[in-house]
Amino acid sequence: MLKENLDTANTVTKEKFTAEIVEDTIRNLLEENDGTFDLSTSKGIQFAVDYMVDYLVINKIEVESNELKAELIRHLPMNKSHS
Repeated sequence: MLKENLDTANTVTKEKFTAEIVEDTIRNLLEENDGTFDLSTSKGIQFAVDYMVDYLVINKIEVESNELKAELIRHLPMNKSHS
């Protein structure tokens, strides 16, 4: 889908593209988490954030760890218990 967006719309900004990749990465982590990340604890959330940052850096996507953590927490069902 992301590649299709780039192919069909030259107006896609780097920020929008990065935001979509971050959204997809978070969605995949949440949908495919097999228990590797205990997202009910701050330590588990930080482990997941570190993993995602490493994944994104390998793919040459620059993100701030704190912004990624905030976005992940926003997607958690119990997001009000972590900050």
